[in-house]
Amino acid sequence: EMLSGDWSSDVCSSDLLRVALSPTGENGVLVAFDGGPGEDGEPLQGRAALAITALAQRCVRMLGALPGVAVSTRVAADRVGLWFEDRGAGGERVLDVAARCGLELSPDDADLEDAKRVLLTELGPVGSEARMRGWVAAALSPSQPGRVAPAGVAERLDAVRLGDVARALERLRVGARSHVVAFVRESPRRIARRIAPRLASALVGEAFVAERSRGLGNSPHAVAWVGGAP
Repeated sequence: EMLSGDWSSDVCSSDLLRVALSPTGENGVLVAFDGGPGEDGEPLQGRAALAITALAQRCVRMLGALPGVAVSTRVAADRVGLWFEDRGAGGERVLDVAARCGLELSPDDADLEDAKRVLLTELGPVGSEARMRGWVAAALSPSQPGRVAPAGVAERLDAVRLGDVARALERLRVGARSHVVAFVRESPRRIARRIAPRLASALVGEAFVAERSRGLGNSPHAVAWVGGAP
């Protein structure tokens, strides 16, 4: 929802960057990437979710000495991202941190191991709905299981290595797939002018085109697990 809607005159907008006065009072920066989980097939189901979660862990480590910014992940079938909440650091500082963390940093092995633990916790215990969804996704659509279960299958996360994560981020972090959306308290144009040169060097890359999984088809079982039309 943060990437759509009406943009007022208090906005600086480009293909990659949007900076606006916050309409809700919630201030922060969303760094989002088109594609991800829905593109990952077997045996790397869950790779994109691990990549963005590992990147979040790297950001948390970098932010350890910087109060006023909190980072969390956003994972969906056709988009992943990081939300940097401004808890007092100020819009300009948060945008600078978000651009560096989201677009430049690379996770290491420790970040990946932490990310696996985070996802395992989110997937819940054996028999949970989230874990069952992963196995059903693999059975219904082995070429695109991430469209049904973006977080992957708990028992297969360990197969994802750091090189897999690096390749996933390399594919996602290109200009054609990236969005940096900042909601600030004041001076959106000044803040945008300051950060724009940092984003200008982003590789254009290939845009993401969502494809409906042929494996899902019109199966009523798929519809039930997805929670809507596949």
